[in-house]
Amino acid sequence: MRKKHDYNSNNICLFTPQQHDSDEGLGVINVTYENNWPKTDKFVTGAMFKLCLIAGGKGVFRTLNNTYNLKKGDVFIVLPATMHYISNVDNLRFMYVKFSSTKAYKIFDELGINKNNCYFKSSANLASIWESCFANENCNASLMGEGLIYLTLANITTKNPLDDIKNDPTAIANQILKIIEANYCDCNFNLTVLAEKLYFNPKYLSNLFKKLFNVNFSTYLTELRMNNVQNLISSGFTSVKEIAQLSGYSDQLYFSKVFKKINNTSPSAYILNKQNSKKHINK
Repeated sequence: MRKKHDYNSNNICLFTPQQHDSDEGLGVINVTYENNWPKTDKFVTGAMFKLCLIAGGKGVFRTLNNTYNLKKGDVFIVLPATMHYISNVDNLRFMYVKFSSTKAYKIFDELGINKNNCYFKSSANLASIWESCFANENCNASLMGEGLIYLTLANITTKNPLDDIKNDPTAIANQILKIIEANYCDCNFNLTVLAEKLYFNPKYLSNLFKKLFNVNFSTYLTELRMNNVQNLISSGFTSVKEIAQLSGYSDQLYFSKVFKKINNTSPSAYILNKQNSKKHINK
């Protein structure tokens, strides 16, 4: 381990011995305390993960998907090959662990941490724990880095993400419904697309949707699409393929299967029955 001090800026960087990718460790490269970060708006990319915790001041973390205002206790994660920048707004100080391994990818995938879910509110207490680790000049940087990663992930993932909506669930619900209404007839629209539009993790959004509307997203979407099917048939549409496509189904066979499960008859038989009933009424 090498310990590097920059006494002009009071930065500290703890390097680990050369890492070899394996499933056993997280592949910690270094643990750093940044006390003199520049003001910048230039996007950069990196090859490693970087788990960051704000120690004080104010800053901005921006990705191509979102912009986050940073303050003490906030946690954000820079993902490999992701365009981003970190900018100092007012005396920004932050600490980070840089790492990369197969195990790290697996852990982040399991936790649902990705480009749309990479910023978390934590606590000033966690920042104090991080800072205390830098005071030990004889620490093992690799073990220190792994410990801080696990501690931080445990802190940010044990919090129920649904707590974030308790102050204004109505506004979020209205936003969700507005996007669904505008896109449900699109054959490519699904939960993942909705999550991207809202900058949510799909798993988080699935739980959120059930909590807000007391129904699964897939069930709600199917009901909307089937209502549209009924409207199209009532308006005189007779082509099953066209009705399916106009209602958000690119696969006609799958559409017929869903329709039959709900209506106990095939779309073609249903349309024929509607036509015969209309002829009988007109006589």
